[in-house]
Amino acid sequence: MTRDEIRNERGAAAVELPLAIGLLLIPTAFVVLMLAPWAARANMARLAAAEAARIIVTAPTTDPDDEYIRTVVDQIAINHSVPAEQVSTTLCVTPSMTSSQKAAARCDALARGMEVRVEVTVSIPLVPFPGSGESFGGFNWTVAHTELVDRYRSFP
Repeated sequence: MTRDEIRNERGAAAVELPLAIGLLLIPTAFVVLMLAPWAARANMARLAAAEAARIIVTAPTTDPDDEYIRTVVDQIAINHSVPAEQVSTTLCVTPSMTSSQKAAARCDALARGMEVRVEVTVSIPLVPFPGSGESFGGFNWTVAHTELVDRYRSFP
């Protein structure tokens, strides 16, 4: 081989460009499209947990309405285009509770200085198909928020 034949790189860009698009650009765009729903649903769960805990600690009585709080969380999910069936809420839980204890937990005896912990679990699709509403796979994301009942508030 001569030196000219070795240095001849004509046509190299024609092969590299489709490879770069196929192997780098398309998978990167796919990952970016997958991450947006994950972040949106995680943010929705964070917002719903904070709002539910705030409603509990500012309730006018020592026995807040659990069903109203769950309705508010469901409405927050619907406002973020998340079906209410894909969101579950546990109220007034502690980290040491088992899942069956968390399911039965209620906020029925608020006291001054009490910590109120709310957990919101949302289903996050693994691979959403844009426009169709369908998804492949998924996982659950749980967010907890704790609020403190004001030590100097008055209860009727």
